[in-house]
Amino acid sequence: MILLAAAICFATPAHARTWTDKTGVYTIDAELFAFNDEHVVLQRADGELGMYKLEDLSDADREYLKDEDALEASQANLDKQQVWTLTSGAKVKGLVVDYARVEVSIQRRRGKLYINDRAYKNLPPVYQVITRKVVAQIQQKDDVTEQEMFAWVRTLGGEPKKVTIEGVRMELADENEYVVPFFLFDDASYDLLQGGWHQWLAAHEKDDYEAKDDETFRLQSSAASAYQRQQFDRQIAIANLNMNAIRAGVTSLWEVTLYPKPGNPYPPRWVTVYGRDSLVAQQQAQMQFPAYTIGSVRKVSR
Repeated sequence: MILLAAAICFATPAHARTWTDKTGVYTIDAELFAFNDEHVVLQRADGELGMYKLEDLSDADREYLKDEDALEASQANLDKQQVWTLTSGAKVKGLVVDYARVEVSIQRRRGKLYINDRAYKNLPPVYQVITRKVVAQIQQKDDVTEQEMFAWVRTLGGEPKKVTIEGVRMELADENEYVVPFFLFDDASYDLLQGGWHQWLAAHEKDDYEAKDDETFRLQSSAASAYQRQQFDRQIAIANLNMNAIRAGVTSLWEVTLYPKPGNPYPPRWVTVYGRDSLVAQQQAQMQFPAYTIGSVRKVSR
């Protein structure tokens, strides 16, 4: 998940409540951000977000999510239009709905340029720009003009050019969905949107639909939160709860935030570990997850 911390301090959310895991040991004061049939995303007062499995929550928390107000709050956050910046400086306004790996066909038919089965001239202006950028990448150029693109397409002689695109699927103003390649986003947008790509792709290749849905929901929540806060430097943390009985008087339970080291494509994590003090907890977390660096540490319970 994506741990999104704002650069400013946030006041305690107006609708914050105490959430409890099903054992009654782990608690967190946070506001509901979004939920679906499997997970809930919670936002702490410091602006950080974490995604939890519904099955790990208490009965009272799951009952709370059945309330109409909870559903409206979730939909209000997830359904807001977002504006993303491309490397060219162009803006894309739409709703990020999923990851995508698709094959796009570029072809000249009856003297017209078609992208898959849609005429180029009928595409939204922003997607015409995206099409030219894709053609520029094929030609290993920084950019091409519309005239240069048409000239290149004519060299295909009517044969379709197949291109595999990896990126995010966005619903634009015309309510159609388009795939926007990762390479077109500016650095800040790219870092956030690409955060769960490797997990989604692995699930896609294994036909693991449940895991794909998890990454899709994380992406949607991350995109919605990032746009609201205009803070793209972190991602929603995977909350990995491990609620075993705490050894009375011997150890405490700690929540440790872990950030991926360079080269680690996976998102941040919140993990719970045992330790006499925070230093021991950090050491335990580092041993379990050597590909991560230690972030904040919070005592959960004695």
